[in-house]
Amino acid sequence: MLQAKNMKKRTNADSKATDDPYHDLREIRRRFLAASAALGLPGNPLDTLIDALGGSENVAEMTGRKNRMVRDPKTGKVRQEVRNEKNGVSLEMQNMHEKRCFQNGEKCVAIISEAASAGISLQADRRVPNQKRRVHITLELPWSADKAIQQLGRSHRSNQSSAPEYKFLISSVGGERRFASAVARRLESLGALTQGDRRATVGAKGLGLTAFNFDTKWGRQALSKYFGIINKVNNPPYTLSALPISERTALVEKVEQEAKAEPNDPWGLSYSAFSSIGSEPKTIFGGGTTDPTKIAFSFVDVDKINEKQAQAELEKIVLEPSPSKKKLNDDDDDVQITDSTAIVLPHARPHCTEVPFASSRHYDACRNCYCFVCDVPVANCTQWTKHCDATDVGPDANMWKAQRAATNQIDFQYAAKIWLKQVAIECDTTVNSKSRDKEGKTAVGRFLNRILGLKLVQQNLLFEEYARLVEHTIRTARREQRYDEAISELKGRKIKVVERNTLVHGTDEFGNLEHVRVQMDRGISYEKAVEFLKEAREDYERAEKARSDQLKQAGYKITDMRRNKQTTPMNGFWISKKDHPVAKRKMPVLAIEAKSLTPGQATNASIRIYRPGTGVWNMSAIDLLQKYKRATDDEIKDIWENDFEHYAKVCSHGSKCKHGIDCEVGKRIIHHDVIKGSLLRAMREAEKAISAAHGIANHRLKVMRVTETEENGESFLCIQITKNYIDTVTERLQFL
Repeated sequence: MLQAKNMKKRTNADSKATDDPYHDLREIRRRFLAASAALGLPGNPLDTLIDALGGSENVAEMTGRKNRMVRDPKTGKVRQEVRNEKNGVSLEMQNMHEKRCFQNGEKCVAIISEAASAGISLQADRRVPNQKRRVHITLELPWSADKAIQQLGRSHRSNQSSAPEYKFLISSVGGERRFASAVARRLESLGALTQGDRRATVGAKGLGLTAFNFDTKWGRQALSKYFGIINKVNNPPYTLSALPISERTALVEKVEQEAKAEPNDPWGLSYSAFSSIGSEPKTIFGGGTTDPTKIAFSFVDVDKINEKQAQAELEKIVLEPSPSKKKLNDDDDDVQITDSTAIVLPHARPHCTEVPFASSRHYDACRNCYCFVCDVPVANCTQWTKHCDATDVGPDANMWKAQRAATNQIDFQYAAKIWLKQVAIECDTTVNSKSRDKEGKTAVGRFLNRILGLKLVQQNLLFEEYARLVEHTIRTARREQRYDEAISELKGRKIKVVERNTLVHGTDEFGNLEHVRVQMDRGISYEKAVEFLKEAREDYERAEKARSDQLKQAGYKITDMRRNKQTTPMNGFWISKKDHPVAKRKMPVLAIEAKSLTPGQATNASIRIYRPGTGVWNMSAIDLLQKYKRATDDEIKDIWENDFEHYAKVCSHGSKCKHGIDCEVGKRIIHHDVIKGSLLRAMREAEKAISAAHGIANHRLKVMRVTETEENGESFLCIQITKNYIDTVTERLQFL
């Protein structure tokens, strides 16, 4: 009876499905919805952010949307609600209501979008209850400089009790620096137009974006050199980065496929050796076939493993000296070496002595074995089942040598040329310092734009080398005095004006010209040094935690772990290994790794060195390790404080200096001679005087800003004149 009813129901359902002309479409939609629900896609970023910050009860949302997704605190389920569902305010006035809640202190967080930014003021106004300092976080920089200023102006307006703190979120992806570069360049122009100073607060310098501006004269020169290096027309001024093993392997496999399809070498390399790939190479010394299931070596061949397993596998593979005891007997009985320990260095697999190539399976390897073809550790060779038979002797030696030579030609320059060709960038053309295409885009902008189409690893490698070359170009220009520093700023512990002399009295056409002597205390106290070190250590811990979290999310791989292996930071107090030749005592320094804006840049490029007497300097990591050794905070305290007091009055030459008290080499308190007043007029005359009196052609003076550190201190622009030239300049300017 029951079976008959079920058959009748199925018959009725089938007949309805037959009568419904859209049955198949509804079934497709049902399956599509079920499949999309199983994807586990993330929620709306804005809703996720509001939920993480405490929900709509604690977050003031000022956007252009009407609905949002909220999580029910009781059930934990997400549902859709209208933004004015709880307060009853009309949707047109919803943003103004949220603004009042934030300014009154009812909500501590405000989220504002570009659609609702007009007419919204969120500064710490003296007339509102919420007087907390604003921290303005910009999640995405706009393309337009005026829009960026408008966004930043929401929290920085008149009648505020405190200025806001700006934070910009910019990822380490090389291609995304294009956006920061465009905004930085336009903000610099905006600052120059509105305040006559590219370093103005509204400009890129005041917002900390100057380092992102690559669309400059030096950036274009560096790009031209960069293309020349890729084409191997110019020699790189430093060692280029090595290709990651995964990228190199991918290029080798691509070349192999092209070589099979087109033996005439479409890639421009000597790949005749690849014509035999595909057939198993013959064993040279015999030993039978290789059984890949039986290996005497540990490999990591998983995409995601936990941290302990990854570390254990890494410890098995990492290169270590392998001790071996040998007893060598010579013909002379008097010479006998017993119980000697030989350190086995990295070597090619056919040259291994621990696992002899001739008498063992070629697949087996010791910890120090490298692939003969790829020149990488055996653990990192993705084609070890083929390359294990590679050797430099025997009937197939020429084939393996040719394959090794061809593989070694795949370096960064070769890969960069292939990658840039994929995004339609021809490296054969030179980049003029003022070159622009038909749309008005500069070569630098086009380069940064198009590398966005590459994989993250590829665009990071390309951008890293380009950024290094820009830094090298600017450093060379500074050394040759060709770099325009614009307006520098005199920085020190204490700055004050100690002497003034009027050279030329002002007229209706020109202002006064004054010779001003500025005293600067450039020393760093021990308390301030400890403060710098504490901040650097906190930054390092946050960076390491962020990198560890990224590795956990991405999954551990052997190449990732080796490349991102945690290293001991340089941050800390150091003391010289040798005594100072004059002071006859060891010199203390504080070393802090310079914060790099270049993704993947090594920290050995520059270390900021803080000294108690002379302030901040730069030093390479190699020089630091060679000349100094680490010291504890307590151990360095007395030495630092003694040097801080000692160099306030004594120069580096000691108390018996032949220049007497006027010598300021190594002193903590030094003096600067500057010319204040009608700068353009004075600069031209001063440069002519120096060139004529001292025989220096095209001597350029620098403009800098001096700001006294005392309360209500004076701030002014001036021309810096070195001590050797000040008498010549003052004599010339008095006759104006």
